[in-house]
Amino acid sequence: MISNIENKLIKISRMAWIIAIFFSVLMLIPFFEDNPISKIWAIAFISLYFALTSIVVALMYLVKSNKFNKLISGEKVIAQWKLSEVDKSKYVEHQYEERKKKNLLNFKIISTFMVVIFGFFIIMMEADSRIGMFYFLVGFLAILAFVAFFTPGFFKNKNLKGDGWVIIGEKYAYINGFFHNWDFPFSGIENVEIIHKPFYGLRLVYYYFVKSTIRNTEEIVIPAPGNMNLNDLKDTLLASE
Repeated sequence: MISNIENKLIKISRMAWIIAIFFSVLMLIPFFEDNPISKIWAIAFISLYFALTSIVVALMYLVKSNKFNKLISGEKVIAQWKLSEVDKSKYVEHQYEERKKKNLLNFKIISTFMVVIFGFFIIMMEADSRIGMFYFLVGFLAILAFVAFFTPGFFKNKNLKGDGWVIIGEKYAYINGFFHNWDFPFSGIENVEIIHKPFYGLRLVYYYFVKSTIRNTEEIVIPAPGNMNLNDLKDTLLASE
């Protein structure tokens, strides 16, 4: 067991519960009279969505936290190493670029969804109530934009200070502070290959099924020291299926 690795997943779960409580309270306020958002049902609807999403996130990270504890305890660990500062920097830069692309896409999708929902309610509302709803929408989009475009740089700086540990299990992987798992029902490893760009390491692709017919795949890139032989690890991961 590597005792100096902190389980941060449980903290994320707790924070998600706090956010869920906040939006649950916000969802109820429009139902009461004599407050600034009375009868603004769009706020109640959006708050319900975020409350339910936060509950799902809280439960998901609670489960992941228990799995993470198993990994760092040494249970079924098949390889582990610590990255040099140079290797870690290459990996963090790759994460930064990928997160920027993902955040931009998410911002476009969520902002479009918000404009459509709020726009519908603004059209249906009385004229004197529309301006308050419009300001709420603008404020929400401003916060969303700040999160979308600020977090990649924030996490880049944070990850540069990461512990640099890479721990690989049969169904789990811990990479410089991030935990990944592919132990879902009807899931498995589709492919593992050695890569040399944007850094030396492994590309692991796993699959899982949504419902019974929709098959999704996810990709994990695992950085490794340039002088490390990854062939045995690649074979072990493929054989573990």
